[in-house]
Amino acid sequence: MDECLNLSRKVFKIDQVLLGKIPVGDNQCRFDYNILEITIKAIINDRLKPEDCSMLSVSNLHYRVFPTFVIAKKAANADGPPTVFRSYSGDDIRSSRCAIWQAARATSAAPSFFKEMHIDKSTLPSPGITFIDGGLGYNNPSRVALDEAEQLWPTSKHFCLISIGTGRQRAVKLVSTSNSDDNIDTQRSLFQQVMSFVPDIVLYVPGWKTTTNFPRGILALIKMASAIPWD
Repeated sequence: MDECLNLSRKVFKIDQVLLGKIPVGDNQCRFDYNILEITIKAIINDRLKPEDCSMLSVSNLHYRVFPTFVIAKKAANADGPPTVFRSYSGDDIRSSRCAIWQAARATSAAPSFFKEMHIDKSTLPSPGITFIDGGLGYNNPSRVALDEAEQLWPTSKHFCLISIGTGRQRAVKLVSTSNSDDNIDTQRSLFQQVMSFVPDIVLYVPGWKTTTNFPRGILALIKMASAIPWD
């Protein structure tokens, strides 16, 4: 758990949100994709070596590796079918030739969070393809998983699918910062809940218990927190 928290702190520089910094530049992204790439490569280098180990080469390792896939969408056709990056081959499907870190970046390229990922022609058809997060339309790729399983084990008649983290039955509301709850007591309550996960946030508003006007960056974070089903 500590390793996951440290990784998230590196990649998601929440202080940029707290300071009210708005994404600027060509990609209009909140977080730095370079930090994400460096972090992913470090993990791969630590476990597999080298850092540019390909999806294809994983299937050739001398120790057992479970078949793994991630999905992304082509940026030029976000409404189209997903692209599946695989570490395995089966009936009419083949392992992906791109590096693991490239697939990880492609599936993480959520618009406004991280820059699109371009994978060049060395591993994809010329001139390469630009990808965005597969969560756009396939946030829960259960159907894709079943289709892949049928390709891997064509003689199997039954599969057990376990979906973790994307099967909440109650709908989660989407919050618009233009019409979020402006009640200061509600904001303080949410601030306190956020503080239990990000203790340093109190340094930005030492007088949060009595303030009647949270700074813009803090307010943005509070409004994000209001979309979370805390119960």
